[in-house]
Amino acid sequence: MILIAGICRAQSDYSISNSGPSWSPDGEKIAYWSSQDGNNEIYVMNKDGSGATRITDNPLPDYLPKFSPDGSRLVFMRGERDHYQVYIVDLNSGEEKLVTGDLANCEDPAWLHDNSGIIFNADHTGNHELYIRRFDGSPDQQLTDNSYRDFTASISNDGRSVVFVRSEARGESNLMTMKIDGSNQKTLPHTFKGYAPVWSPNRAKIYFLQRVGSYNNIFQLELATEAAKELTNAPAHDIFPAISPDGKQLLFASRRDTGEYEIYLISLADGDISRLTHNSRVGK
Repeated sequence: MILIAGICRAQSDYSISNSGPSWSPDGEKIAYWSSQDGNNEIYVMNKDGSGATRITDNPLPDYLPKFSPDGSRLVFMRGERDHYQVYIVDLNSGEEKLVTGDLANCEDPAWLHDNSGIIFNADHTGNHELYIRRFDGSPDQQLTDNSYRDFTASISNDGRSVVFVRSEARGESNLMTMKIDGSNQKTLPHTFKGYAPVWSPNRAKIYFLQRVGSYNNIFQLELATEAAKELTNAPAHDIFPAISPDGKQLLFASRRDTGEYEIYLISLADGDISRLTHNSRVGK
């Protein structure tokens, strides 16, 4: 069984067909990684699933692409188990830049809201903590420092808040929030065994995946009321939620149709789900 994005922290196994979708700021494009050509590479497609274009071509596998706030670049991670680094690729020129080559293992990159840097987790102190690295050359800002494992951070659109996963033991985790400087760390209710959190555009909700029985489902947490709502419930793993810029649609990856991961889109107004990709490598 493949457990993704920190489920039991099996992040070493990203060998899946399609996953990790990310919206462009204008909502017109979707970035994701796929093994459809034999190796995990980064692709960009139109929001309806058409026009897929391969962005990276490297012997090492690539994962978790995210559009920059201005839409011109993607940040992603490249490497193999415990040897990941963070890269940025310019979508116009195709030029790649290594961002974290000075550290041993860096994962789960995401952009700061103003394009000035990234947030990521690294284990160079012996434990996975969250850091901010700005592109102006200033020293890294360490946001967490504890005996737990902190990872998959997402920054709110206003740049003020961070949501992330804190794992205390194998399979035991909660979602946390904190201010952008690492202060005011709080555990979110109803998020036990929750992973891969993302903010809604207005910071009123958090979307995440959560283990329910034998499968992972996508949930919505309303922060004002602390009400959790299950958005998907299929006998398959649903993972990596990504909310659209207008807050009306949610991307996720699922094994529900083919047994391999494909990208799906759910309308939050009526719950209608459509499949965007059709290139599973069944039996891989």
